[in-house]
Amino acid sequence: MNFGISREISVDVFKKGDIITAISIEAKSYFDDKNYGLGIDSFYIGVICVDPGFDFFFSKIRKKYNKIRKYLNMM
Repeated sequence: MNFGISREISVDVFKKGDIITAISIEAKSYFDDKNYGLGIDSFYIGVICVDPGFDFFFSKIRKKYNKIRKYLNMM
């Protein structure tokens, strides 16, 4: 199975990117010989790691998540 982690990181947290790369390499070697049937051929994860100054890009996502979270707590 193909596996990979895509990373989008800002300059101020660039040193933390090595951690993501190390995890990606370990996970890829783990999943190389795995077979989960015809339905799953590849699995990719996207990681976004940026300075809090970029929070305004994700404000809409957080509002939707909070609404869903509140709804799930009511159940």
